[in-house]
Amino acid sequence: MKFTVDRSKWYRGKDGLGSRLLIGKSEPYTGMMCCLGFRAIEAGHTKKYIEGKAYPGAIEDKKPEAWKGFARGGVETNICLRIIRTNDSPKLKERDRESKLRTLFAKLGDQIKFVGRTPKGFFSRD
Repeated sequence: MKFTVDRSKWYRGKDGLGSRLLIGKSEPYTGMMCCLGFRAIEAGHTKKYIEGKAYPGAIEDKKPEAWKGFARGGVETNICLRIIRTNDSPKLKERDRESKLRTLFAKLGDQIKFVGRTPKGFFSRD
């Protein structure tokens, strides 16, 4: 599957705190998504369905073929957990995070593309 991550809506690098496929309306960073959230939308899930859900295991029952290799029976695979850790790691530089995610998704047959700019102030180092 090919999918695109918009950096202006991509939630990452915050050590998993508050990370969701799509962050809900009552939370900080409302409307932002982790990389797997962008993939979920491309796989045909609605924003309403993925809102507030943390991992593919919580949604794979609706489209199991789309999540083959990512989750099975509500449990994330090892490679999916590596994707999650890479997305959420505060220690990675953006270039390294994107490169690692490209490699990890490619192992599952996916192509990830990054577009747009990170919102000013998203990272404390801005």
